[in-house]
Amino acid sequence: MDVARAVSYIQQRGSDLEKARLGWVLYGVKPEPDAVRPFTQLQNGDGGFPFGFVQGSPSTLNNTLTALCWLDELGMLQSST
Repeated sequence: MDVARAVSYIQQRGSDLEKARLGWVLYGVKPEPDAVRPFTQLQNGDGGFPFGFVQGSPSTLNNTLTALCWLDELGMLQSST
C-alpha cells in the first residue's frame, strides 16, 4: 500500500471536511471551524444526523454513528460545535 499516494489523493480531491479529517488523523492539526461547520450544523434537534447527511431528513442510527466516527477523526468528540 502506498500511503503517500492515498494522502495525495485526498489532498487533491477531498472536500474541506475530508482534508480536515486527514489533517487531524495524520498530523494532529486542529480543523478550521469553517471546514467542519456545515457538517456539524446538519445535526437534527433530536441529536441524530440525517439520512444521507441531507438537511431536513430524519435522523438515522447509521448516519449518527458515522458522524460520531468523523467527529472523532476531527478530534471533536469533546466539542459542543
